[in-house]
Amino acid sequence: MAEQAQGGRDEGDRGHLWYRGYGWWNGGRAFPWLGLFLIALGGALVVDQAGVGISTGHALALFVGLVFWAAFLVGASWAGLPAALVTGWGLAR
Repeated sequence: MAEQAQGGRDEGDRGHLWYRGYGWWNGGRAFPWLGLFLIALGGALVVDQAGVGISTGHALALFVGLVFWAAFLVGASWAGLPAALVTGWGLAR
């Protein structure tokens, strides 16, 4: 217990050394925000070049909203409100 208080270290039953603390990652698989936002930007530019009458801004809002919906479905409960607002703005056109 003395080692645990000094450095956050804990020795298990078999002599393994474990560290506890805070870090950037929670140990699970992270949601690929940057990659999906870049795909949304590319999709919006493709829609603009296709000439379907939808502006790049509205298409980008729709695709970014879909990224937030994907994050919401994966488990980021905070992403529900931005998903609804941005998708609604994108669908308004």
